[in-house]
Amino acid sequence: MEQWSSYRFEDFVLFSGRVYLRMLEAYNQQWWEWQLTVGPIFLALLVYSHKRSVGWILLGFVAISWVGSGYLFFQGAYLSINWAAEYFAYGFYVQAALLAGVGIHQRFMETKTTTVSHPGYLEFFVGLIFVGYPCVLWLSGRPFWAYEAIAFHPDPTVLITMAYILKLPARWNLLILMPIPVFWCLISWATLDTLNVPGIAASFGISLLLVLLLVAKFVRTSKNGGFPQQQ
Repeated sequence: MEQWSSYRFEDFVLFSGRVYLRMLEAYNQQWWEWQLTVGPIFLALLVYSHKRSVGWILLGFVAISWVGSGYLFFQGAYLSINWAAEYFAYGFYVQAALLAGVGIHQRFMETKTTTVSHPGYLEFFVGLIFVGYPCVLWLSGRPFWAYEAIAFHPDPTVLITMAYILKLPARWNLLILMPIPVFWCLISWATLDTLNVPGIAASFGISLLLVLLLVAKFVRTSKNGGFPQQQ
């Protein structure tokens, strides 16, 4: 037990920040055509997400994005430098299944996928993640090809999912869907900080804001019997 207590997080990160960025560059150069296709599809679904049928498709897209990040990123590129990537992928598959389960439950229970309490949260954070996040990464000194995209990288996928969870109505949705994204945020912060990779402030700032909003919503819905107040 004493031997394990002497280890620090950086002892488990067996690669450097330079190696991590080179991995991102090679990965993005392999998949950039698909990334240019997937991004606009997500934005189109978001624009029409007020329509009930499109709302289910958007939730399904978010779930598939977790599968894509798990399979392509973790079990593909990241596994070549990080032995723990395989286990991260399994966690992402579990989250995809949870998202799908929530969507199926809401579909058959005829409940809305979004709330009217904060209708602009998802749109605001999507704009921030699609435009502001990559700009901050590049301005902080990260190489152009070391960007991150939804469905292909974990951080933007997790951040957009957390913004989506803000629009789900019931408290039990938060209990089911929050743990894995929050856990990944902690892992990501610790890893990027250990590697001293440019752009950690952008990821940390957005994810911290989302975590605080999710906690605030959980407290608010707890006081209201598990559901947000309708305005």
